[in-house]
Amino acid sequence: MTNTIDADQPLWEVLDIYPQLKKILKEAGFKEAENPYKLKIAAKSASLAYLMARNHVSYEQMDAILKENGLALTEQQEEETADASQNERPLLYQSFDQAQKEIQVEHQDPSSMEDGHPLQTLQKENECLRNLLQKIRADLNDGKEPSAALLPLKPLPKLYSFIEEVIMPMLYRYGFYEYTDELWKQEEDARHTMSRIVHNLMRPGSDVPGETSKLLDKIEEIADQQDNALYPLALDHFTQDEWVQIYLDLKREGSAFLPSVPVWHTGEELSSVFQRPQGIDAATGTIRLERGTLTYPQLKAILDKLPVDLTFIDENDMNRYFLDNGRIFMRPSTALDRPVKDCHPPRVQIALSNLLKDFKSGKRDHMEIWSEHPFPVHVHYLALHDDNGRYIGALEIVQKCDEIASHFCKTK
Repeated sequence: MTNTIDADQPLWEVLDIYPQLKKILKEAGFKEAENPYKLKIAAKSASLAYLMARNHVSYEQMDAILKENGLALTEQQEEETADASQNERPLLYQSFDQAQKEIQVEHQDPSSMEDGHPLQTLQKENECLRNLLQKIRADLNDGKEPSAALLPLKPLPKLYSFIEEVIMPMLYRYGFYEYTDELWKQEEDARHTMSRIVHNLMRPGSDVPGETSKLLDKIEEIADQQDNALYPLALDHFTQDEWVQIYLDLKREGSAFLPSVPVWHTGEELSSVFQRPQGIDAATGTIRLERGTLTYPQLKAILDKLPVDLTFIDENDMNRYFLDNGRIFMRPSTALDRPVKDCHPPRVQIALSNLLKDFKSGKRDHMEIWSEHPFPVHVHYLALHDDNGRYIGALEIVQKCDEIASHFCKTK
């Protein structure tokens, strides 16, 4: 007698009954089955039918695979008409409700979070956003133009990008694809619609006030989905180490609507654990930096493609490195390891000497020069310091701006 599997049954239940399915899925090429832990996480929130769809395996193909191993899929049934009130809810809500019934998660209480916890910060961002939406609606009712009324929402893409690039990828690790993919699409739609309205790019004849009102409703709906579905998932599954990493990224990126990112004392205490070891690995030749690692060939390839000229001047005012991809100013190799002042005419030497003195004393840490002759050029001087704050030299960055100017300042 062949044992049958209901493809719509929660996968964790199926695996309890047929543990041999783990090996079958792995041999069939299901990416979630490549790692036992990954499969376990996916099984908590998905059905076999969902994994089949993600891996582009049809019902007939899966049934044939199972029959080779003494199993089979139950016959496909016509989908029953779902409750209308449930269908009116966004897909994210429906999926979330179903998943919680399947795995019976006991949610953590958000109110128990320590002050400054990154999830608490993200929730406060949404509080600020909702207050801003109310003000924008009032401005629109008073006759303000939609393009002008929406300007205070300029930081919204920054908030969405943080959620999409930090929170969502972490949820992917736990197998929560459906929730994040749907919400990501909604955020993209809202972002693009807002941009079209602000920049007056709506199609001729569009009901701009009506579209603006719908957009505000959509933004508020997205915030509700984040607070009621996405964030509870993160709170239930993310480890403290993951929250510390999120906190550090949040500090680095900055807040969107809050005045600043609140301090999370636990995150500050544990931040040193996540500091990358820096230096050169003599065994592999790898260059370890704060934001990643590079081999020498990789670093050289990156520098070779930068469309700028660079000059590094060490703490003794000596030319130590040139990069002249932009071919803007002449940088002869004979000038290397020579005093930087010797490479400039007398009229420039005094100004350059004063700049470097200011860099060393801390009076200044940068200087910019914009020139239009013989073509638009931006010259940026930066003071450089080591991790202990000691002055180690200066960097000159020179970039041609003619193409940039022509792109952003087109003649009307």
